[in-house]
Amino acid sequence: MREVPNAAATLRLVSMYAAMRGSRYATDEDNRQADEIEAMFPGTRALFRDVGKFHARALAWALTDGGCEGALVACRGFPDRSAPWHAEARRLAPRARIGYVTGHPAAARMCAVEYAAEATCWTATTLDPDALLDSPEGRSLGRPLHLQFHMLFQHLSGSTCAWLLREYARRLTAGSSIALSCWLAGDSQQGHELAAMLAATGWPVHAHSEDDLRQWIAAARLEAHGRGITDIGGFGRADLAPVGPDGRQGQRRRPDPPEGRLVEVVALKAAG
Repeated sequence: MREVPNAAATLRLVSMYAAMRGSRYATDEDNRQADEIEAMFPGTRALFRDVGKFHARALAWALTDGGCEGALVACRGFPDRSAPWHAEARRLAPRARIGYVTGHPAAARMCAVEYAAEATCWTATTLDPDALLDSPEGRSLGRPLHLQFHMLFQHLSGSTCAWLLREYARRLTAGSSIALSCWLAGDSQQGHELAAMLAATGWPVHAHSEDDLRQWIAAARLEAHGRGITDIGGFGRADLAPVGPDGRQGQRRRPDPPEGRLVEVVALKAAG
């Protein structure tokens, strides 16, 4: 296991991301911090909510057209009961098994009650692939398995991100898939300011690039699906320009903001 998180820092990080989405799992302190971030970078909260919409769309795709029997969502806190990410997936694939895992024990206990008939919820670290996938909860989800990493990789070093994808990919069966969202910090004063505000949780923020993501996926012997790495909101959207030969989305909906980009990608493990 690498970069084992400090428990207090993990709880603070989960609460911060919950605040950015407008979730009730956030503390008053982190709601105030999220207000400050929104004031400095208008539209950030809407982008964070769009991250959740991506994970919901990817989950529905994986359990239908993607051919997976179950899904495991590793998230910075759970989505609210009023808008669970698995709602559409559950409607389309009612027999699929879905699990949520987080480092926030209180949120896990609450969602274990709220999602009792819909999903399994528990507390664990994503930084120990063997322990997570071999846990009773992880084994119960079936295979092929769809994995989701919600806003994790910007808080891990590049070497750990590459190792984590390789280890999970090694353990997955053919036909499995991985969906991830990540903030690519901008190399500007605004980017450094936002990074510092997020790093105040106790988790560092690493400045990764789109090329880094592409290299980690390739090194794990995974194949990017569809449009590859896109800005948040691209997955499953037919109205966006196709991916070019370099693997980048053909057109951006807006210029790269100085504070950085929120991106999404779904990667597949092929047979062989």
